[in-house]
Amino acid sequence: MKPFRMKTAGTLLAAAALTAGALGLAPGAVAAAPAAAPAAAADTARVPGVCQPDQLGTVFCGWDTHETPRTVSFNDTGDAVREAQSLLIFRGFSVGPGGVDGVFGNGTFQATLNFQRAKGLHDDGIIGQNTWFRLRNG
Repeated sequence: MKPFRMKTAGTLLAAAALTAGALGLAPGAVAAAPAAAPAAAADTARVPGVCQPDQLGTVFCGWDTHETPRTVSFNDTGDAVREAQSLLIFRGFSVGPGGVDGVFGNGTFQATLNFQRAKGLHDDGIIGQNTWFRLRNG
């Protein structure tokens, strides 16, 4: 028996319409995907570059899963820097044209200073324990 293959986009649309009709949906309606089962652990749902709060409201962006990653500052590189850059962007502070690149350069430094000033933190451009806490928790 040959495997079933759809040859054209028209065939795909026709199949979708038949499926929608079989489900009792109006033409053009879209069925919602079934809800995913809750993750066994909060870490399993973390995707690099996707910032989302955990059950307590602490925001993680998937690059570094420590609540307080290592201190990062100018010229540092790596996933802790990517996490910081993602959180800065999430909080509304541009890290420059390079975006999330894992390099703590001028753009990330300026974003860090601006964030620290906006939150009433010591503005040294270094992301240490207090700055991480505010990046994670607002």
